[in-house]
Amino acid sequence: MGASRRRIRVEKRGSRPMETRNMAAVDLGAESGRVMLARFDGQRLGLEEVYRFPNRPVLLRGHRFWNVLALWDETLTGLRKARQAAGSLHSAGVDTWGVDYGRVIHTASCKGTPFSIATTARMA
Repeated sequence: MGASRRRIRVEKRGSRPMETRNMAAVDLGAESGRVMLARFDGQRLGLEEVYRFPNRPVLLRGHRFWNVLALWDETLTGLRKARQAAGSLHSAGVDTWGVDYGRVIHTASCKGTPFSIATTARMA
């Protein structure tokens, strides 16, 4: 898929050059997910989409669930692509849905599969 690029000019706050910081951002939406690579050199912020993938909820017994394993796999693929493009990553962040959630239990594992509020039209 085509990558989009955006540059933002930031006011300089020091005289010595800063090491470029490479950061990944994962955005999981109702219909798709994407991984963005942000590079900040102390003066400029560059933003590039490095990976986009479909989000396909699963219909099971009349209920829609997020396909967590597929989303995890696609997220890791996107993070690898971001690291390959940047050479290294200093940090990563993830943004997901506002109303859906998975319950994590004391063993740090997800209890059950998270329900999806995706509409029936999106499932077709």
